Amino acid sequence: FIHEGEAALSFAQKMAGAGIVFDKQASEGKVNLSAIEEGLLVIDEERLKKFNMLGNVICASRENYSLLKKGDAIAGTRITPLYISKDDHLRALALLEEGPLFTIHKLRKARVGIIVTGTEVYENLVEEKYGTIMQHKVEQYGCKVIEKRLAPDSVAIISTGIKELVEKGADLIICTSGMSVDPDDVTVESMIAAGAENAHYGIPVLPGCLFFLGKIGQAQLVGVPASGLYDDYFSFDLLLPRLLANIEIKKEDFAKLGHSGLLKY
Repeated sequence: FIHEGEAALSFAQKMAGAGIVFDKQASEGKVNLSAIEEGLLVIDEERLKKFNMLGNVICASRENYSLLKKGDAIAGTRITPLYISKDDHLRALALLEEGPLFTIHKLRKARVGIIVTGTEVYENLVEEKYGTIMQHKVEQYGCKVIEKRLAPDSVAIISTGIKELVEKGADLIICTSGMSVDPDDVTVESMIAAGAENAHYGIPVLPGCLFFLGKIGQAQLVGVPASGLYDDYFSFDLLLPRLLANIEIKKEDFAKLGHSGLLKY
């Protein structure tokens, strides 16, 4: 049999990935894991679930993709009885041998290009506000806006603008508005015309479901709906940290956002 303190310590050693430390000894049978640097917490949710299904062992963590500061608690692990059989202990360790459950990804300081679309804004018939809002959001993460420009509802002009921002070294390009299905909403078409690859459009997040994500080379290309003009927190805010952490977001990841995707209620 393995004592609770020894078991918890052996689990924590396997669970902790980059940017994470753990207690050197158990306290009341539990070992805590914490952050040693700022960044985005990424959790192997499937293996965490499997670990907690083994029986006699537990690990409780913060929510996946939480933004962390140095010293923040991440998780705690222990066994539920005072002792665990060696066989149960080995089964738990075998699951953890596949790699850490928790890692911290540093956020890059992106070079951002912003294109505010809309003929009325372009012709100065409506005051431009959205570009300023988006600039403020990315600058809160230490990113630098290398250029902000206006574009009418023209596929040729918007797509050319995107290509020019890529050539100028932008690694995150944000196009605002024009994301719905009205005849003059051509932003999605423009991003595809600019060469967007691995594109996903539409996510189960409210507000901000008409969200577009793709890539042109190494540059991330994002299209955001008008929701951000009226809501302080919308789909873009939810996903920006993952983009800055260079985490690949697949269609399956978008689908998972439906759970807790109601951001305003």
